[in-house]
Amino acid sequence: MDRTLQTLVASGFEVSRQWRSNVMVVVDDRSGRLALVWPNRYRVLSAEQLVAVEVDAREMEAARYRYRLVLKFDHPEFREVGLALHQRGDRARLWARELLAWRDQHRRAVDD
Repeated sequence: MDRTLQTLVASGFEVSRQWRSNVMVVVDDRSGRLALVWPNRYRVLSAEQLVAVEVDAREMEAARYRYRLVLKFDHPEFREVGLALHQRGDRARLWARELLAWRDQHRRAVDD
């Protein structure tokens, strides 16, 4: 994933913040863009295209859950991506708040 991130940065994307899981999510505050990074590929989307961030909890066994952070997009070919956070529900909820705050801050900056 790191080589792919280097390629993204070389294209002019300025990483302001990142969240790492099975998929890396990075944001560029300067341009209001978000990128999803996998090994050998990435997808760049605008903050306006991020329409929802949800925490998906699935029960594995008695009182134990597996968490996934689901990012949903308004894009004709790319609807959603899930970040596996295993048993880290606290992290899933924190990342959801942080990503939504980033999106909302960018939207306010554009509207002003």
